[in-house]
Amino acid sequence: MKLFTILSRTLLGGGIIVMLTACEKKDDESNSPPKETQPYVKSLISSYIETPTSSDMISASTLGNFDDQPWSQIFLSLLPSSYDPIRFQPIQDKALQNDPEALKKAAKYDSLATAHNDLTYNRYTEFQISDCMYRRTSAIHVVSDTDYDAEHPAGTCLDDILLIRFTSAEDYLATGYSSRSTYLGKTTTAPLASTDYPSMNDFWLCENLAEFNKIQRKLIQFAFTFTLTKGPEQTGKHQFTFTYMNEDGIVLTTTTPRFIINP
Repeated sequence: MKLFTILSRTLLGGGIIVMLTACEKKDDESNSPPKETQPYVKSLISSYIETPTSSDMISASTLGNFDDQPWSQIFLSLLPSSYDPIRFQPIQDKALQNDPEALKKAAKYDSLATAHNDLTYNRYTEFQISDCMYRRTSAIHVVSDTDYDAEHPAGTCLDDILLIRFTSAEDYLATGYSSRSTYLGKTTTAPLASTDYPSMNDFWLCENLAEFNKIQRKLIQFAFTFTLTKGPEQTGKHQFTFTYMNEDGIVLTTTTPRFIINP
């Protein structure tokens, strides 16, 4: 996912995220654009990625200069610096026959689509989800080096007062492509979800970080934004440290610049 897209969705959805609840949206193709204008795809996921394996492959930042902004307008991001996607390409494609590495990727894509039961999407659509991690995220923890409030002194996890936003194929796949508003979490919403035919915004989800960690998700993009749900007890300079962990025992850490948060 490009940073511009992440920023756009975050800034558009951030202010209203806690007030929205999703309406039931069946995957009804009757409102879709004319079929002849769209490609026919067999799978929801168009490409997979490996989980980053070292801390220098990720970065955390604040989205803008917030030294004179209230806490409710602070956005944090956790993004990869680079990755090599495993994209869909027909394994029988003649262009692959003299490229062993491309053949290997095509075969791996096929095996991952089969393993995740993503073979019967079968529709005319522009909307697929790219760059999904196929290994499960076990936790993302966030701490500050400064006391936040009485319940969150310096070094204490802030997971319970953070909302995380991310793109997921897992929730929709779990319904067998039947509902775009049935989610794995109790706090999960899709703040920018469309009301007619499917779009990428249906898969851009928000939920409490503590619940995200309890679910331990997979088939999500490594592109996360965060907002706080309450302000600090007093103005102070904070530097946030992110710790990312997955089911294979990978542990990655990165920190934001230090900046002022106002109550």
